[in-house]
Amino acid sequence: MSHSDVSTAVHPLAVVADIAARIASGDDVVSKTSDILDRLLVAFAAPEVGLWLYGPSGLVCSLRAGEAQTTGEEVGALLDAGGGSTESLIVRRLVAGSRRLGAIALRLGSPLSADAVLAVGTVANMLAPELSRAEQLRHLEGEVERRTRQLDEEKRFIDQIVDSLPLGLYVIDREYRVQAWNRKRETGMQGISREQALGRTIFEILHRAPAESLRQEFDEVFRTGRIQQFNIESRASGETRTFRITKIPMRASDAAITHVITIGEDVTDWTVAQERFAQSEKLAAIGQLAAGVMHEVNNPLATISACAESLSLRLDDMRDAGVEVPRSRASSSASSTPRCSGASASSTDCSTFLARARARSRSPASTTWWSSRSSSSSITRGSRSSSSRRCWIRHCRSSTPTPNS
Repeated sequence: MSHSDVSTAVHPLAVVADIAARIASGDDVVSKTSDILDRLLVAFAAPEVGLWLYGPSGLVCSLRAGEAQTTGEEVGALLDAGGGSTESLIVRRLVAGSRRLGAIALRLGSPLSADAVLAVGTVANMLAPELSRAEQLRHLEGEVERRTRQLDEEKRFIDQIVDSLPLGLYVIDREYRVQAWNRKRETGMQGISREQALGRTIFEILHRAPAESLRQEFDEVFRTGRIQQFNIESRASGETRTFRITKIPMRASDAAITHVITIGEDVTDWTVAQERFAQSEKLAAIGQLAAGVMHEVNNPLATISACAESLSLRLDDMRDAGVEVPRSRASSSASSTPRCSGASASSTDCSTFLARARARSRSPASTTWWSSRSSSSSITRGSRSSSSRRCWIRHCRSSTPTPNS
């Protein structure tokens, strides 16, 4: 509004009515306030009208109409005095409730009437609530912007976490439409981009899988609320790969299940390692079984070997005592190996000798030999250690039948 368009003879009440209508308009507060200052400047023939607001550093002139002549110190001094006027300056407080917003300062070109001074105060009272709402609105807008930015950052962060997972993940709603599709699902030979997947039904995307089977899997999770997990094999990449599929129920609120999260993990290497481990366990069990069998076989073979050794020593004693002993059988028994390789031959020799020994034990020569055994053995053994050999023989006799039995 130009200064030449407004008459200086306008009554103060008309000025107040005009400003009230301007405040009620839907324009932004800066534009309205600027027009109000221009209106006061022209109506009261003032060289300057300023809007002073409190800021972090004190009073600051936010808007001004006319030439800048008034200082913050002048306005602050009048406000500290309770607000008022001097011969050249009128200051009226801007107060909204208990909040002190600032003041309107009007520089006088000539003295004003009481009605004009009252009109300036009325305009300040009307303008203060509007400025308070505008300030609150700016604060609210700033808060909304801050919260929106924070939510966007959190959403991007969560998206980054989901996209960084080495697992394929997607989410469907109760209409089987895809609501989330992570980056792992976009890669690979069968990868589908996120733009193509979002909003479409899962049956359109996974068209190779039986639709009815997929529907039953999702319906089961929606109905029971339990996690479903199973393994499948796929040759989509040209080789057989094993995937572990997990379907997880999700509640967007405290109500019923609203979504199902599906996770696919390639567990081929883990499955192969598990099979190898199971095979190793089987081989270890077979080894333990074989060791146990050999132990059970070697126990009687060791007894047979001990008997053969004992019989060999007895044959030596009999031979030293002058008893006729078949050397071929004795040597074959004495040279038999203590384990499986000579077990059959040793057994045969032992049986043959035991039969002959029983027959000979009934003869007088055998009785004579047996009674004189102690005296003759110590003379004829020569380099053999008699004490250790007799201990071994006594041990064997305690566990095996003697020739006289």
